[in-house]
Parts: sequence; structure tokens; C-alpha cells
Amino acid sequence: KQARDRASQAILPLRGKILNVASASGAKLAQSQQITDLMQALGVRSGSHYRDEDLRYDKVIIMTD
Repeated sequence: KQARDRASQAILPLRGKILNVASASGAKLAQSQQITDLMQALGVRSGSHYRDEDLRYDKVIIMTD
């Protein structure tokens, strides 16, 4: 955490098992706190189209245990 560049890197801890978005309904996605937190961090909204250039980060790295 201390070695990261705060201008271009962020850390978002997610707790528990994340929802499988491939088979989930829109209502179920909206109820998932992990999904809404991730969407907010990336700067996207549900139901809207986005361009890669509009995202807050160029790269997303997901690390799991």
C-alpha cells in the first residue's frame, strides 16, 4: 500500500465471494455492494454505455486468495 503511486493507483478491498455477473439479473447486480463499489471506483453507471477512455483507471488488477 505504501509503495503505490497514489496519482494513478488505488486499492479497493472487496469482502466475501463476489457475485457472478454473467448469470445475474440487473436487480441482483444493483443489490450487490461489491459490484456497486467497483462500478463507483471505475466511474461507470448501471445501464449506460462507456468508453475505455472514460474510465478512471487504465488497468484493473484483481488479486484473490
